[in-house]
Amino acid sequence: GKTITDDEEGDEEDEYLPHGAKIIKELVCPWWGSDRIVCADSYFASVVTAVKLKRIGLRFIGVVKSATRRYPMAYLSQLEMTSRGEWKGLVTDRISDGSCDLMAFVWVDRDRRYFISTASNLNRGWSPVCYRWRQVDTSPDADPERVEINIAQPVAAEVYYSCCAMIDRHNRSRQDTLMLERKLGTWDWSTRVNLSIFGIIVVGTWLAYSQCTGIGKSAGREEKQKDFYSALAEELVDNQYDSVGSRKVGR
Repeated sequence: GKTITDDEEGDEEDEYLPHGAKIIKELVCPWWGSDRIVCADSYFASVVTAVKLKRIGLRFIGVVKSATRRYPMAYLSQLEMTSRGEWKGLVTDRISDGSCDLMAFVWVDRDRRYFISTASNLNRGWSPVCYRWRQVDTSPDADPERVEINIAQPVAAEVYYSCCAMIDRHNRSRQDTLMLERKLGTWDWSTRVNLSIFGIIVVGTWLAYSQCTGIGKSAGREEKQKDFYSALAEELVDNQYDSVGSRKVGR
């Protein structure tokens, strides 16, 4: 009979993985076996993803929304939680198809957020501080006041949002500063996809440039994103990338 190698067996297993689990497994391939923590949003997060990454030597924390297979969503959604900053969870040390520590928990911010994790814990973590305008004085024509709000969160949620904050920063730079989608409106889906990919590359270039050069007040000069984008556009418009060089060959 035919002998199946480990690689072939792994490929056969991958055929039955959810699409998000397949993609994230390929994206983190260079870090297999490093025991790093991978944080991902609901497109990738599922129990299957957490287990699969654990088997290749990576830990995982993700937000679960629609991929609820084998996730205790029914139980967690019925738990009584009355205020922001509360959390409750479940932990298992064995699952049916292999040994893997799994933690499912719900944390309340404005609404309930559900997580699956093979890393960190549910101890109290750092409480982020935010400021909101609130109508503290209820007398007529009273001005709203700016109040400080502390929302408790578990360590696992702290780890997750410390990573996702960089994703939000990247999205804000692409949508609010570069604004390709607003400047170049289109109804063609392929153009929209290409613009989004191009915007991601441009913002990534800005972040790499700012980190490598150390621009900012600490370096004695401050360069804004818009200035960088303008200079980059000038270089891209007036370039010699497509020109073919020629040289004389002596005889």
